[in-house]
Amino acid sequence: MRRSIFALFGATTLVAGAAFYAQTHAETEVGAGVNVGSLICTAAEALPAPDPAHGLDCLFARSDGVAEPYHADIRRLGTGGVAGGKAPLVWLVFASGAVAPGALAGDFGKADESVRSAGLPEGVILLGGAGDRIALAPARVPGHAGLNVADRVSEVALRRGG
Repeated sequence: MRRSIFALFGATTLVAGAAFYAQTHAETEVGAGVNVGSLICTAAEALPAPDPAHGLDCLFARSDGVAEPYHADIRRLGTGGVAGGKAPLVWLVFASGAVAPGALAGDFGKADESVRSAGLPEGVILLGGAGDRIALAPARVPGHAGLNVADRVSEVALRRGG
């Protein structure tokens, strides 16, 4: 039991560090907004792949140091690559200004090419949240293929956790 707790703590620390690395090395100013943090989601239980029938536990790590819990339901998942076990899904969060608490709650869908041409990072960009003014871009962390599973998600619903 003690080993599994330490393993879980170590994995969480690794994911948080990788997300922080990706966030600090991402372009800060973007045409569609500013990087305001990162969203890290993991399955509540080990799954062969992120499954729409299972929810994900998420943490929005704001760039100001505040963390907000969310729950995610994947509505549409593309094909390609295997997401094993509890592989985390990590997105960089962009907004056109300050983000109020709970602003990520809502439906996110694949953005059209006009958003992509606004200078956001490569990958499947999801647009949604409060007033459809929040963009989620998959984090790219070299050497950590599991973190790029977020590229496969084309629709997700977020609700504020408690």
